[in-house]
Amino acid sequence: MNAFVGYTARIYQPASNVDVDWKLLFIQPDPPQDQRGGAIFPIEGNRWIVSLTGGNRDYPPTNEAGFLAFARSLRSSALFDAIQDATPLTPIYTYHSNENRLRRYDRLPHQPEQFIVVGHAACAFNPTYGQGMTVAAIEANILNQFFQQHPFRIGMSGQTRRLQKQLAKAHQDAWALSISQDDRYRSTEGKQSKAVSHFMTWYSDQLQKLVVEQAEVQIAVMEVMHLLKPLNVLFQPFILSRVIKHLLYSRARDQVFH
Repeated sequence: MNAFVGYTARIYQPASNVDVDWKLLFIQPDPPQDQRGGAIFPIEGNRWIVSLTGGNRDYPPTNEAGFLAFARSLRSSALFDAIQDATPLTPIYTYHSNENRLRRYDRLPHQPEQFIVVGHAACAFNPTYGQGMTVAAIEANILNQFFQQHPFRIGMSGQTRRLQKQLAKAHQDAWALSISQDDRYRSTEGKQSKAVSHFMTWYSDQLQKLVVEQAEVQIAVMEVMHLLKPLNVLFQPFILSRVIKHLLYSRARDQVFH
């Protein structure tokens, strides 16, 4: 699946008089209506990594004026306000190869013995969502446990398929999260079925409405996004019930005002 998302990044030295009320700034795109976003990540040496992103081939420019104009166009002025007086320390770097690719080696009818496929060779994500490194660490842990159980390849015969299935399970939640977001862009190639796509988009929108005012929902969403908890956590009764209550409340309120 390819939503033709691209991003740029550079390092800034914030202005000495800058006064911000955040530790990390993230302006999330809201496709298909709004396909632009950006983020500021503080790093060592009192510096910032500033990143801009755009989907549907609306790639952030790599020239100075274009970079700032793109930042100014975001739905919040917070990022532009922070960098307009900051000092650029690096060139503007860009990356456009952000498609999602999944190869189901775990489903091969005949798998070569003692041949394992890991990392991007099996599954690659749009790096905009920041989950690839975590998945790589999870896969490395699975491999480590496997080889501890089979030192010097003792007892490995016939285990290739089982290990490949474990590795496939390690990236399935990150894959689902990535494609459910990229599916929202209008020009996305390789879209999911409409029923699945519409439901995931709708449910994600409901959760985004809750996270701004309900800390428990926010924590659950962040734990799933950072792969600390499985995706099915978002469908637990305590979250489902809040989604339904919020939906009923919104409909009742709309009826009163209309």
